[in-house]
Amino acid sequence: NGTIFSSAYSTPSGSVNFLSGPAQRNRMVITNEGLVGIGTTLPQSFVHINNPSTTDTRIQITNDTSGSGLNDGFIIGKAPNNESYITNLENANLRLGTNGTDNLIITPSGSIGVNINNPQSMLHINNTSIANTRIQITDLNRGNTINDGLIIGKNTNNESYLTNLENTSLRFGTNAIDRMIITSNGFVGIGISNPRSTVHINDSNSSIVRLQLTDSNSGFNINNGLVLAKDTNNDCYLTNYQNAIVTGK
Repeated sequence: NGTIFSSAYSTPSGSVNFLSGPAQRNRMVITNEGLVGIGTTLPQSFVHINNPSTTDTRIQITNDTSGSGLNDGFIIGKAPNNESYITNLENANLRLGTNGTDNLIITPSGSIGVNINNPQSMLHINNTSIANTRIQITDLNRGNTINDGLIIGKNTNNESYLTNLENTSLRFGTNAIDRMIITSNGFVGIGISNPRSTVHINDSNSSIVRLQLTDSNSGFNINNGLVLAKDTNNDCYLTNYQNAIVTGK
Protein backbone atom coordinates (compact mmCIF):
# COMPACT_ATOMS: atom_id res chain seq x y z
CA ASN A 1 0.00 0.00 0.00
CA GLY A 2 3.05 2.24 -0.20
CA THR A 3 3.46 2.67 3.59
CA ILE A 4 7.06 2.55 4.84
CA PHE A 5 7.34 0.77 8.18
CA SER A 6 11.15 0.97 8.55
CA SER A 7 13.74 3.60 7.77
CA ALA A 8 17.13 5.00 8.74
CA TYR A 9 18.51 8.51 8.78
CA SER A 10 21.53 10.49 9.95
CA THR A 11 21.30 13.38 12.39
CA PRO A 12 23.34 16.58 12.30
CA SER A 13 25.43 15.22 15.19
CA GLY A 14 26.51 12.28 13.07
CA SER A 15 24.30 9.61 14.68
CA VAL A 16 22.43 7.04 12.61
CA ASN A 17 18.89 6.25 13.75
CA PHE A 18 16.91 3.14 12.78
CA LEU A 19 13.11 3.36 12.97
CA SER A 20 10.29 0.85 12.47
CA GLY A 21 6.53 0.48 12.78
CA PRO A 22 3.69 2.72 11.58
CA ALA A 23 4.67 5.30 14.22
CA GLN A 24 8.28 5.19 13.01
CA ARG A 25 9.67 4.71 16.51
CA ASN A 26 13.39 4.92 17.08
CA ARG A 27 14.57 1.35 17.66
CA MET A 28 18.36 1.62 17.43
CA VAL A 29 20.95 4.38 17.36
CA ILE A 30 24.59 4.37 16.39
CA THR A 31 26.27 7.52 17.66
CA ASN A 32 29.17 9.29 15.98
CA GLU A 33 31.41 7.77 18.71
CA GLY A 34 30.34 4.27 17.64
CA LEU A 35 28.09 3.59 20.62
CA VAL A 36 25.03 1.44 19.86
CA GLY A 37 21.78 2.09 21.69
CA ILE A 38 18.78 -0.25 21.49
CA GLY A 39 15.71 1.24 23.12
CA THR A 40 17.65 4.36 24.03
CA THR A 41 18.91 7.32 22.01
CA LEU A 42 21.68 8.08 24.53
CA PRO A 43 23.76 4.90 24.84
CA GLN A 44 26.28 4.99 27.69
CA SER A 45 28.51 2.13 26.51
CA PHE A 46 29.47 0.33 23.29
CA VAL A 47 26.18 -1.60 23.40
CA HIS A 48 23.43 -0.24 25.61
CA ILE A 49 20.05 -2.01 25.73
CA ASN A 50 17.11 -0.36 27.46
CA ASN A 51 13.64 -1.82 27.86
CA PRO A 52 11.07 0.99 28.26
CA SER A 53 8.49 -1.47 29.63
CA THR A 54 8.35 -3.23 33.01
CA THR A 55 9.09 -6.69 31.60
CA ASP A 56 12.45 -8.46 31.66
CA THR A 57 15.20 -7.09 29.46
CA ARG A 58 16.86 -10.06 27.75
CA ILE A 59 19.54 -10.91 25.25
CA GLN A 60 18.70 -14.35 23.84
CA ILE A 61 20.98 -16.60 21.77
CA THR A 62 19.57 -19.69 20.04
CA ASN A 63 20.43 -22.07 17.22
CA ASP A 64 18.79 -24.84 15.19
CA THR A 65 19.50 -27.39 17.95
CA SER A 66 18.04 -25.39 20.82
CA GLY A 67 15.00 -24.06 18.98
CA SER A 68 14.03 -20.41 18.88
CA GLY A 69 11.16 -20.16 21.38
CA LEU A 70 10.97 -17.94 24.46
CA ASN A 71 12.37 -20.71 26.66
CA ASP A 72 15.13 -21.86 24.32
CA GLY A 73 18.84 -21.15 24.15
CA PHE A 74 20.94 -18.90 26.36
CA ILE A 75 19.89 -15.61 27.96
CA ILE A 76 21.48 -12.68 29.72
CA GLY A 77 18.89 -10.54 31.42
CA LYS A 78 17.69 -8.06 33.98
CA ALA A 79 14.43 -8.48 35.86
CA PRO A 80 12.05 -5.64 36.81
CA ASN A 81 13.21 -5.97 40.45
CA ASN A 82 16.78 -5.17 39.27
CA GLU A 83 18.02 -8.76 39.66
CA SER A 84 20.38 -9.84 36.87
CA TYR A 85 20.83 -13.34 35.48
CA ILE A 86 22.82 -15.49 33.07
CA THR A 87 20.91 -18.67 32.26
CA ASN A 88 21.25 -21.66 29.97
CA LEU A 89 17.62 -22.57 29.26
CA GLU A 90 18.64 -25.92 27.81
CA ASN A 91 19.36 -29.16 29.70
CA ALA A 92 23.12 -28.62 29.37
CA ASN A 93 26.04 -27.10 31.24
CA LEU A 94 26.70 -23.40 31.66
CA ARG A 95 30.42 -22.75 31.18
CA LEU A 96 32.51 -19.73 32.20
CA GLY A 97 36.14 -19.49 31.22
CA THR A 98 39.23 -17.45 30.47
CA ASN A 99 42.20 -17.88 28.14
CA GLY A 100 40.31 -20.43 26.05
CA THR A 101 39.73 -22.75 29.05
CA ASP A 102 36.56 -23.58 30.99
CA ASN A 103 37.21 -22.46 34.57
CA LEU A 104 33.74 -22.83 36.10
CA ILE A 105 30.89 -25.12 35.08
CA ILE A 106 27.32 -25.28 36.39
CA THR A 107 25.59 -28.54 35.48
CA PRO A 108 21.82 -28.88 34.84
CA SER A 109 21.49 -30.46 38.32
CA GLY A 110 23.06 -27.38 39.94
CA SER A 111 26.50 -28.84 40.74
CA ILE A 112 29.37 -26.38 40.38
CA GLY A 113 32.75 -27.47 39.11
CA VAL A 114 35.87 -25.31 39.32
CA ASN A 115 38.45 -26.56 36.81
CA ILE A 116 36.53 -29.81 36.36
CA ASN A 117 33.95 -30.66 33.68
CA ASN A 118 32.02 -33.30 35.64
CA PRO A 119 31.71 -32.16 39.28
CA GLN A 120 30.93 -35.00 41.67
CA SER A 121 29.29 -32.90 44.39
CA MET A 122 27.42 -29.61 44.80
CA LEU A 123 30.78 -27.80 44.79
CA HIS A 124 33.80 -29.61 43.36
CA ILE A 125 37.14 -27.80 43.13
CA ASN A 126 39.98 -29.37 41.18
CA ASN A 127 43.49 -27.94 40.96
CA THR A 128 45.06 -28.88 37.65
CA SER A 129 48.55 -28.04 38.96
CA ILE A 130 50.57 -29.74 41.71
CA ALA A 131 50.19 -26.81 44.10
CA ASN A 132 47.96 -26.78 47.17
CA THR A 133 44.22 -26.54 46.53
CA ARG A 134 42.71 -23.91 48.83
CA ILE A 135 39.45 -22.19 49.57
CA GLN A 136 40.29 -18.90 51.29
CA ILE A 137 37.89 -16.58 53.12
CA THR A 138 39.00 -13.06 54.07
CA ASP A 139 37.47 -9.70 54.97
CA LEU A 140 38.44 -6.04 55.32
CA ASN A 141 39.43 -6.43 58.98
CA ARG A 142 42.18 -9.00 58.45
CA GLY A 143 43.48 -8.30 54.95
CA ASN A 144 43.37 -10.41 51.82
CA THR A 145 46.89 -11.77 51.30
CA ILE A 146 47.81 -15.44 51.00
CA ASN A 147 48.41 -15.56 54.76
CA ASP A 148 45.11 -13.98 55.85
CA GLY A 149 41.72 -15.35 56.81
CA LEU A 150 40.42 -18.90 56.93
CA ILE A 151 41.51 -21.65 54.56
CA ILE A 152 40.19 -25.10 53.74
CA GLY A 153 42.70 -27.01 51.70
CA LYS A 154 44.42 -30.10 50.43
CA ASN A 155 48.18 -30.27 49.94
CA THR A 156 50.34 -32.26 47.55
CA ASN A 157 50.76 -35.03 50.17
CA ASN A 158 46.96 -35.61 50.09
CA GLU A 159 46.71 -34.16 53.59
CA SER A 160 43.65 -31.98 54.25
CA TYR A 161 43.49 -28.99 56.55
CA LEU A 162 41.19 -26.38 58.05
CA THR A 163 43.24 -23.46 59.36
CA ASN A 164 42.57 -20.04 60.84
CA LEU A 165 45.57 -18.02 59.66
CA GLU A 166 44.79 -15.21 62.09
CA ASN A 167 45.83 -14.98 65.76
CA THR A 168 42.31 -15.88 66.90
CA SER A 169 40.30 -18.97 67.77
CA LEU A 170 38.87 -21.56 65.41
CA ARG A 171 35.32 -22.49 66.40
CA PHE A 172 33.18 -25.54 65.61
CA GLY A 173 29.47 -25.59 66.40
CA THR A 174 26.01 -26.98 65.90
CA ASN A 175 22.55 -25.47 66.46
CA ALA A 176 24.11 -21.98 66.52
CA ILE A 177 26.22 -22.91 69.58
CA ASP A 178 30.01 -23.27 69.78
CA ARG A 179 30.77 -26.89 70.73
CA MET A 180 34.54 -26.96 70.34
CA ILE A 181 37.13 -24.19 70.20
CA ILE A 182 40.82 -24.27 69.32
CA THR A 183 42.49 -21.15 70.66
CA SER A 184 45.41 -19.38 68.99
CA ASN A 185 47.80 -20.98 71.51
CA GLY A 186 46.59 -24.49 70.66
CA PHE A 187 44.29 -25.16 73.62
CA VAL A 188 41.18 -27.19 72.82
CA GLY A 189 37.97 -26.38 74.63
CA ILE A 190 34.89 -28.59 74.49
CA GLY A 191 31.86 -26.88 75.95
CA ILE A 192 33.97 -23.90 77.01
CA SER A 193 35.12 -20.85 75.07
CA ASN A 194 38.26 -20.11 77.12
CA PRO A 195 40.01 -23.44 77.79
CA ARG A 196 42.63 -23.38 80.59
CA SER A 197 44.69 -26.38 79.47
CA THR A 198 45.66 -28.30 76.35
CA VAL A 199 42.30 -30.11 76.47
CA HIS A 200 39.55 -28.63 78.65
CA ILE A 201 36.11 -30.27 78.78
CA ASN A 202 33.15 -28.53 80.38
CA ASP A 203 29.56 -29.79 80.47
CA SER A 204 27.03 -27.44 82.06
CA ASN A 205 24.02 -29.58 81.08
CA SER A 206 24.84 -33.01 82.56
CA SER A 207 25.33 -34.19 86.13
CA ILE A 208 28.51 -36.02 85.13
CA VAL A 209 31.26 -34.85 82.80
CA ARG A 210 32.70 -37.88 81.00
CA LEU A 211 35.58 -38.57 78.68
CA GLN A 212 34.99 -42.01 77.16
CA LEU A 213 37.40 -44.11 75.10
CA THR A 214 36.04 -47.07 73.11
CA ASP A 215 37.02 -49.17 70.11
CA SER A 216 35.64 -51.99 67.98
CA ASN A 217 36.55 -54.54 70.66
CA SER A 218 34.91 -52.77 73.59
CA GLY A 219 31.76 -51.56 71.84
CA PHE A 220 30.56 -47.98 72.00
CA ASN A 221 27.63 -47.92 74.45
CA ILE A 222 27.61 -45.79 77.61
CA ASN A 223 28.98 -48.66 79.71
CA ASN A 224 31.78 -49.67 77.38
CA GLY A 225 35.43 -48.81 77.27
CA LEU A 226 37.40 -46.58 79.59
CA VAL A 227 35.78 -43.55 81.27
CA LEU A 228 37.37 -40.59 83.00
CA ALA A 229 34.65 -38.59 84.74
CA LYS A 230 33.70 -35.99 87.32
CA ASP A 231 30.31 -35.73 89.05
CA THR A 232 28.44 -32.86 90.70
CA ASN A 233 29.98 -33.73 94.09
CA ASN A 234 33.40 -33.04 92.58
CA ASP A 235 34.25 -36.72 92.92
CA CYS A 236 36.45 -37.96 90.08
CA TYR A 237 36.83 -41.51 88.85
CA LEU A 238 38.60 -43.61 86.25
CA THR A 239 36.63 -46.70 85.28
CA ASN A 240 37.32 -49.57 82.90
CA TYR A 241 33.95 -51.06 81.98
CA GLN A 242 35.59 -53.99 80.25
CA ASN A 243 36.74 -57.22 81.91
CA ALA A 244 40.34 -56.07 81.83
CA ILE A 245 42.96 -54.49 84.04
CA VAL A 246 43.70 -50.77 84.15
CA THR A 247 47.44 -50.29 84.20
CA GLY A 248 49.60 -47.22 84.66
CA LYS A 249 52.91 -46.49 83.00
